[in-house]
Order: sequence, then C-alpha cells, then structure tokens
Amino acid sequence: MQTTAPTGDLTAPAAAVRPPLPRWTLALASGVIAVVWAASIWTSAHTHVDPVWHRAALFVHLISLVVGFGAVLTVDWFGLMWLLRRCTLPQVFAVAHNVHLPIWLGVAGLIGSGALLRPDLTSPLTRAKLALVLLVGLLGALLLLPRANGVRETAAQAA
Repeated sequence: MQTTAPTGDLTAPAAAVRPPLPRWTLALASGVIAVVWAASIWTSAHTHVDPVWHRAALFVHLISLVVGFGAVLTVDWFGLMWLLRRCTLPQVFAVAHNVHLPIWLGVAGLIGSGALLRPDLTSPLTRAKLALVLLVGLLGALLLLPRANGVRETAAQAA
C-alpha cells in the first residue's frame, strides 16, 4: 500500500493510511509539554554546571535554535508560496508533516539545554521568553487537534 505520493510530488499522505487521533491526545500532549517546561525551569534553578558544560549547553541551544527555526521557516515559506498560488495546500501539509520532527527536536533541544544555562528567573525578559516557549509548545500541541477531528485530511483532499 502506498503511503506517500510518487517522488517529486509533495502531496500529503493518504487519509486512509493515518487514522484520526483520539481527542484526548491534545490534553495529553499539552500536559506533557507543560510538565517538561516546568521541570526545565525547576532544573535551571537547582542545577549548577561548570563552564565546560555551560559552553556545551550553549552550543546545543544555538544548534537547536537553528534546526527548529529553520524547519519552521520552511513551513512558513511553503505557506507563503500557497498564498501566492505557487503550490497547493496539500503540498504545504506535506512539508509541515516532513519537518515536524526537526521542529520538535529544536524545541526539545532549546528546553533541555536552556535548563543548563542557568537563566535569571527574576528577569522580566527571561520570564517573557519562558512564557513564549510554553505558548509555542502548546500551540504545537494544538496542531494535533485538526488531525483528531479529521479536518486536516479533509481540507487537503478538498484543495
């Protein structure tokens, strides 16, 4: 059974291959994201690393930023191409599906390495960044919702 389109075509995988997710997956994903986020903040406040590990964590943090943000920009580029009628909506969904892993690897790397960077948790700027990280994670979990409702596949087939 073929799960993707032939080479060169970026159409999304067939809806029959991927059954809809149960609705509780959104709550579970949101809960896991919030717990990991809180654990990272707790770890950053209670862990002291030596300068070598701090540099390694900073390197991982920057690499994770490049990987995650680069993947997000890829989806944004194809979204812009769709708005300009240069590609189809199923192609945008296929690209988003294909870069899903690098996006989440980037987020995980940022959260994990950020816990070792010992951020100043009293700074308003740091608090704003941490709130935005949580918001991005929860919005990422919301992307599960269309699939749980079967909307993504329906919209991709209609386009």
